[in-house]
Amino acid sequence: MAMTMDGSGITFNDSSTQISGKAAAKAWITFTGAATPTVHKSFNISSVTRNSSGKHTLNFPSPGFSDSTYCVVACASDAGAVDTQAQVGGTQTSTAVNIFTAHGTGVGDYRTYVVIFSDNGTSI
Repeated sequence: MAMTMDGSGITFNDSSTQISGKAAAKAWITFTGAATPTVHKSFNISSVTRNSSGKHTLNFPSPGFSDSTYCVVACASDAGAVDTQAQVGGTQTSTAVNIFTAHGTGVGDYRTYVVIFSDNGTSI
């Protein structure tokens, strides 16, 4: 796939841009979900709310997505080996990310990584 890059970003040969292309991540974040979540880096995530241990809501900037049919990929880790499960569910303005151990225990202080893909173009 050919592409060009200039001061305004990346443009692919189908004229889509890095943010509007279907293969581009529309939002991403890495955070530690302690009692007060610490955001390390993010793109198109306006805030993180801790609902309970291991359960968080990621909020998108207004106006959000044009619908709730987007793909969320999430995982978490700590300093050692971790077996986690990520459960997600979302709306146009937010998505839930729940991180649990293999035994179903919510974990709140793990480093969490989330990437969101959508074909909504630039609606977020």
